[in-house]
Amino acid sequence: MTEWTIDADSTRHLANVAATTAATSFPPSLTEAELKRAQMELSARIATKRAVPGISRQDHAITAPGRTLMLRLYRPERLGDAPAPCLVLIHGGGWVGGSIAVTDTQAAEFSQRAGVVVASLEYRLSPENQHPAAIDDVLVACRWLKRHGSLYGIDAGRLALGGNSAGGHLAIVAALADPMLDLRLLLLFYPVIAPDFETESYRTLSGAGGSLTRESMQWFWRCYLGDQAPDATSVPAMATDAALKALPPVFIANAGLDPLRDEGEAFAERLKGLGVPVEHVCPPTLLHGYVGLVQVSAAAAEIFDQAAAALARALAPPARDWTSPFDGAWVAEAGGGIASPRVVDGRVHWLNSRPHEGGRVAVICDGVDLAPGFDARSRVHEYGGGAYLATSSAVYAVAKTDQRIWRRGAEPVAITPAGDKRYADLRALPDGTLVAVCEDHSGTGEPANRLVAINPVTGAERVLWAASDFVAAPRPSPDGTLLAFLAWDHPHLPWDSARLVLAPIMAEGLGPTTVIAGGHGTSVVEPVWTPDGDLVFLHDPKGWWNPHLWRAGAVQPLWQGPLEFGQPHWTFDPATLAPLADGSLAAIVAERGSRHLVRIAAGVLTRVPLPGVDRVDAVVADGLDLILQVGSVDRPDRLIRLAADGAVTEIITAGAGVPATWAPRVETIDVPRPDGSTIEVTLYWPANPHAPADPGPRPLIVQIHGGPTSAALPRYRPEYLFWTSRGYVVADVNYAGSTGRGRVERERLYGTWGVADVEDCGTVAEALIRGGQIDPTRTIVRGGSAGGFTVLMALAAGRGFATGSCWYGVSDLAALAADTHKFEARYCDQLIGPWPAATAVYTERSPITHAGRITQPTIFLQGLDDKVVPPAQTELMVAALAARGVPVAAHYYTGEGHGFRRAETIAAALEAEHAFFRRA
Repeated sequence: MTEWTIDADSTRHLANVAATTAATSFPPSLTEAELKRAQMELSARIATKRAVPGISRQDHAITAPGRTLMLRLYRPERLGDAPAPCLVLIHGGGWVGGSIAVTDTQAAEFSQRAGVVVASLEYRLSPENQHPAAIDDVLVACRWLKRHGSLYGIDAGRLALGGNSAGGHLAIVAALADPMLDLRLLLLFYPVIAPDFETESYRTLSGAGGSLTRESMQWFWRCYLGDQAPDATSVPAMATDAALKALPPVFIANAGLDPLRDEGEAFAERLKGLGVPVEHVCPPTLLHGYVGLVQVSAAAAEIFDQAAAALARALAPPARDWTSPFDGAWVAEAGGGIASPRVVDGRVHWLNSRPHEGGRVAVICDGVDLAPGFDARSRVHEYGGGAYLATSSAVYAVAKTDQRIWRRGAEPVAITPAGDKRYADLRALPDGTLVAVCEDHSGTGEPANRLVAINPVTGAERVLWAASDFVAAPRPSPDGTLLAFLAWDHPHLPWDSARLVLAPIMAEGLGPTTVIAGGHGTSVVEPVWTPDGDLVFLHDPKGWWNPHLWRAGAVQPLWQGPLEFGQPHWTFDPATLAPLADGSLAAIVAERGSRHLVRIAAGVLTRVPLPGVDRVDAVVADGLDLILQVGSVDRPDRLIRLAADGAVTEIITAGAGVPATWAPRVETIDVPRPDGSTIEVTLYWPANPHAPADPGPRPLIVQIHGGPTSAALPRYRPEYLFWTSRGYVVADVNYAGSTGRGRVERERLYGTWGVADVEDCGTVAEALIRGGQIDPTRTIVRGGSAGGFTVLMALAAGRGFATGSCWYGVSDLAALAADTHKFEARYCDQLIGPWPAATAVYTERSPITHAGRITQPTIFLQGLDDKVVPPAQTELMVAALAARGVPVAAHYYTGEGHGFRRAETIAAALEAEHAFFRRA
């Protein structure tokens, strides 16, 4: 028979407990569970010999559906108010007993010895509340700390979860249930792993020296599960290898004289075999429950110190990382936007995107939501825009849910019938008839794009124009006699060869049409009528979109020079030109990586100073006043009124911003290419008032914008604050093909996509590294959509990036050409080559072809409803990398399309990305 040597201090404690218990009279009315709880409380009181000095305690009530949870925070006073890491401590007690009071000494000792905040949870107990009640409570507490911890001096980015016995079990299952908790450590003391009572330790140690018995553990399991069958949600041993691989590093302390010893050791070995970092100790002379004896057992205190040291190491800030109060949830809440300002009869309308309402876009008039619950969003060309029209008598909007046009009011009325049609870019004739772009998906093959006239009372619809593959910007003249619009055909995109068409409006439809500009290698953007009946538009016969005027059948430039006005037609109904009542023209021009306001009068261009404004996105006229949508790098976007006398009044702002000490320093630089041209880069330098005096080289995120026919502009970006407050430098790159610098720069990418853009991004990273402020081992290339394509190609090309982040990015160009929406169906003809004639080039330029050359850790984030880049693209790439053992993570989001809109998705994606960067 084996003889066991039990720690002498533990033996004395057990004797004290036995004697005190025998002398204690427990009420006979107690249930078995209530008696167990009372005995646990008694044992805890006996084991506590002294108060732990220098620890403050603060209780918090967490409201959850149908219940209130208590959370006690223990904080070392020596930490002051500095953001501190946190251990969420889950007490043991067989799911039946235990409490904040029972765990008080353990929690205070952990807080003192590890120098961390400890959050001790009072979860629901069995058998009154069986599985999964306790797990749900643990998850509620952890998520509450992630979201609100910064308000209580907790660094939510440094969170550990731990517990003893049943508390260790709950910690494991909670971590498995929600990998997005982004835990730094699982701290486990003799955790319950499985209801297997036939292990060697159960056979030989049940009841040894006063230890736990097989019968008591069987009773605990019955209380916990009731009639439920064990499964992976309640038994850690039943979790899949894939689930266990996602666990954070683990510290497991078993006990040599514990019946649970073997299941704990087997669990530790399984985790090690799966590559999970595990530190495992098993003191031979201790019994189950020793974590509660830290003040009475030297052997228990020694293991406790080892655990505290492991906790302190795991929760220490990375040597090159900073702590930040701005988490993913904050980014989502701060990410609402303002768009599409319009003025009617002096009343200012705009659209307001609201991530906290599932990404809803609200129609606002003078600060009032005209239709609470209504989501105004067009899906014409998939990118939409032009989703509402305000007139003197009514407001019309396209509903995201059914793509019909609705007249908003106390009783919303659908103007167009249900069906497979989408609408955008609404305008009204003097008689109230609506003119709109209609994209009809009811037929086979590609949808048909047309201009239609709609009776706003009957919904009767007639086609005005159907003679081109695409149509946009229907603009009736002020007197309703003429209609101007844009048209273009495959294989062109609107910025290649859109033409401006003019036609008389007649009772039966449109009269004879005339192309007055565009086509033949030039393009037209944004036609707009002046109050006097002249037509202003942007045209690029000299390679720059400059303003032109059509008057009485003749076209003439209003101003000419190497400045790019307007923006490419990705979405409908931009507002970058505003004719004023005095005959002058307000306009937005791209310059030095941003967009600025200018005024043109009598052929003279004057820049309009706007102090505190770094970017102008939209301009509309209200008589001689201007309504401007503006942005700054240190505060959210806003609408302002610029009066004729220069006075500025704020109409609305999208948020509160952040203190100046957290705002990044932003600058635009030019990085030279080998051919002498330059790459525009907007740099966001880290800012954190708690940063070290000598922060050393910083990690770099090279941000690749989408499009690729788009541009990076200086702006207040909550997601960039997320990074810069953590010490990252963000470099927003206007690579080859970016807009704002004329046709030559835009067409630099034609035929070279996947080459020129990759070269530019690598060149920028190399230049910044040479400057000495960047850590070359922590360079990240990050982008979405077309930017995601460049991310993958840059990794494959070996441009020196250490990590990649691909948001709904293109990985198979042939699949993209065969399975994308009409608007971009021939986009790659210019960027790659004609399809299918250039099939070999498509294959050569596809990231999936070069997956074997990607060795860097890469994370993918994808919406499952994406029609622009279908999820299959991401799935192919993830599978190819995973098959080769490349560190890869993939996160798919239901209900999200091309670009994430929901607050929960925005927060989860960003937190997942950050966690991946730290592990990479």
